Amino acid sequence: MKIINIFLAIILSMATFAYSMPANFVPKKINYQGKIQIDGSDYTGSKIFVFRIYDDLTGGTLNWTSDSTALDITNGVFSAILSNGNPTLSASVFREPRWLEIEVGGVTLTPREEIVASPYAMVAAAVAEDIDLPAGRLTGNLPAIDGSALSGYTMGNHIATTTLQMGSYGINTSSNINANAFYGDGSNLTNMSGFSGDNLGDHTATQALQMGAYGVNTSSDISAASYQINGQAVLRVYNSEVGSLVAVGFGAGANSMNGLNTFVGHQAGYFNTGGARNSFVGHWAGYSNIDGTDNSFLGREAGYSNTSGGNNSFLGHHAGYSNTTASYNSFIGDNAGYGNTSGNNNSFLGHHAGYNNTTASYNSFVGGQAGFQHHHGEL
Repeated sequence: MKIINIFLAIILSMATFAYSMPANFVPKKINYQGKIQIDGSDYTGSKIFVFRIYDDLTGGTLNWTSDSTALDITNGVFSAILSNGNPTLSASVFREPRWLEIEVGGVTLTPREEIVASPYAMVAAAVAEDIDLPAGRLTGNLPAIDGSALSGYTMGNHIATTTLQMGSYGINTSSNINANAFYGDGSNLTNMSGFSGDNLGDHTATQALQMGAYGVNTSSDISAASYQINGQAVLRVYNSEVGSLVAVGFGAGANSMNGLNTFVGHQAGYFNTGGARNSFVGHWAGYSNIDGTDNSFLGREAGYSNTSGGNNSFLGHHAGYSNTTASYNSFIGDNAGYGNTSGNNNSFLGHHAGYNNTTASYNSFVGGQAGFQHHHGEL
């Protein structure tokens, strides 16, 4: 069998209309027409055809294969529509020079025929709408574009669906840039005539200012309701209609906001709520005081247990430690009046003076351990 003179007449229906209709309406089909002669005579009958597209005249890579198709041949002439195959016939098949190989009845014809002109209209159709092509139609990796070829692209009409990645490049404009927020250290901002300082003073905060490892430097004042270290208040100053409070130290006066009180020391006056005109200085000095008034406690745990006693003066470590409700007492010295709970109008001077006195009133003990064993009754 001798098969000769198969001629190529490839017609893309999209070619004529590539620039007059949307690319999605262009059929991805190739009309191939040829002629078969066997032993010099035009052949009439039916044959199984397979069409293949390669990237070279010989050998090369197979880019597309049609399905096996039975075609009728009349007086040597046959027509085929190249469409179904693997992969799907599309513009991507014709990105580079291609050659068509034809198999007829199991016989592969040679040489392959170079595909020219019309099939590349598939590529033209894919970009036929480059004037009004919507951004959503652009896919894959786009080559670099020379910006000089663009004439005033109206990006302002573009609605972004993701972040604009500029890499190491900036944005230059003679107009405005509007945004909900700007990020960075602001070191390169210039011509900021609209700002007079950062005017943070007019800012109404909705959360704590986190400074991390950085501090706050100012030549003016820093005002706050309280100052904290590691989340704990160490300095609180309040003024109100019913008095004022000065509290210095971790937890000092933690529950008090008025009453003309001064508490200095770790949890000094910690439980005070209604007590007024008190001065507690020292670690846990006046710790339990709730509504006692006009007391002066100086020393570690001086007046520790006092809750409602008033007009007391305790000076020294553990001075008046157990006093709860007693008033008008003066205990001066280490552990002076330590055990007194409800005795009133006592004066104890010296270390451990009146140490065990509990309820006795109107006593005066002067000297180290004076009245140490006295429990109750007047002397």
